[in-house]
Amino acid sequence: LPAFSWAGAFQWHKVEDAHGLVVFDISGQGSQYVVYGSDWDKGLFVSHDGGEHFKYMASGLADTSTYAVDVISKNVALAGRDGGVYRTTDGARHWRVAASSDGSIQWMVSAITHKGSVVYDAASGNIYRSNNAGKTWRELAPTLGFGATITAIVMVNANTVYVGDANELSLTVNGGKSWQDVKGFNPMTVADLLLDKGQLFVAQGQYGLSVLNVKTGQDHMITKGLPKNTYVDSLAKGDATHLFLGTHYGDVYESDDSGVTWHKIASRLAGRYSIKTLYAPSAHVVYAGVYAG
Repeated sequence: LPAFSWAGAFQWHKVEDAHGLVVFDISGQGSQYVVYGSDWDKGLFVSHDGGEHFKYMASGLADTSTYAVDVISKNVALAGRDGGVYRTTDGARHWRVAASSDGSIQWMVSAITHKGSVVYDAASGNIYRSNNAGKTWRELAPTLGFGATITAIVMVNANTVYVGDANELSLTVNGGKSWQDVKGFNPMTVADLLLDKGQLFVAQGQYGLSVLNVKTGQDHMITKGLPKNTYVDSLAKGDATHLFLGTHYGDVYESDDSGVTWHKIASRLAGRYSIKTLYAPSAHVVYAGVYAG
């Protein structure tokens, strides 16, 4: 069940019922796109009225789970699913499989991100790149050595990209021609990534929240305002100074000073279910995708 808040005391209400399913990802631009995914089968829910109402829109999508969504523009969006990437150019009314250089991407697509027309996605342990907003794709590396499903991708620019999975944080500075482990970074779980003002915030699950200075490579743990042993699952940016954090036990925290200090704005939003994903179109509106409804 995604939920959203508005300015003031951050009151929350349910905007769509997931019927016990997992909300894997939320993304938006112009119109709001929301993904529901489950282990057995569910598709894509979309809002065209600022998140007040959502409609199931899956014409052309295969009957499989959706794990990631990325909105390129008002009408163009990408959906990562079992067996590949799907693309819409009409606001999610119709979807088509996006091709890779050697046919369709064959694996579960777990993360997608873009800057301009350059898009990266992760399928199993492989990384793919598109230079035309997801129309066509090419595989960057047959094997990156990732030991688990890639959970997050964040782009500094078209050629500098961070990728995280359950075991490590990796970096390319040449558009994916080669990858390296981030030096000095403690290789623990990477649940989510957020880039803000030259700092890479890393949600590390049971290990909390850390921040890496992209320029110097130095990292440290963030603890001010966060209880000891905070289990961090998701991150989102609302505006120039407001960041949001979701926990494994249904809590949501806000920072109004670019991640230096935090305060709680929601407690056990859906019982004790994990805040699997966050999307913040502004400092006053936040959507939270919960692990189960």
